[in-house]
Amino acid sequence: MWVFVVFLLLLFVVVHTPLFPLVLGVFSHEGEIAACVREGRDWMSGMGTALDASDQAALTRMYVKQHKLNEIFAHFLQLLIYHKPENPRAFLQREIRLMIATKTSTPLFGEQDLETMFDLIDVTKQRWVTVSQLRNTCKNLATAAGEGSIGLSPAQEEAIEHAADEEGHVSVEKFKEVLAMQLLTRDIWKD
Repeated sequence: MWVFVVFLLLLFVVVHTPLFPLVLGVFSHEGEIAACVREGRDWMSGMGTALDASDQAALTRMYVKQHKLNEIFAHFLQLLIYHKPENPRAFLQREIRLMIATKTSTPLFGEQDLETMFDLIDVTKQRWVTVSQLRNTCKNLATAAGEGSIGLSPAQEEAIEHAADEEGHVSVEKFKEVLAMQLLTRDIWKD
């Protein structure tokens, strides 16, 4: 429940700050926000005014989930915290335009970040980790991303199992390959 309250507060702040015209300008350039507003007005006008607070909250949660607003806001906040741009508005504007053009999000992790992560786990400096260490890393990253209750996908589990050599060792290349599935190919646009 607190996540929903924080989201509504964030949404209120965004709408009532100078950032909203930035987002509005980017999306209205494509006509998307105008269509969403019209669609929302048409949808709400057809429902009448008989909605109570619980119905409105349920409809809001459904809308937020359908349009992946939590994921988009979380991604923008992660990008701002990670990059710490001089001009956050211009940075977000570029990111929004890029997301609209490519239908993918900018990854937060690069190859070097994955190698650093491997080095932190490979405390013995043998240039390999175990399947168990790889699985725990993936589970910890899923939990940190808020996906802990879902667990790892079957594709991730399969990739983890096939990452080890005949001795049960996972090389840095295989480690990066498995983690890339989780970190580098994040696509908040697909259903």
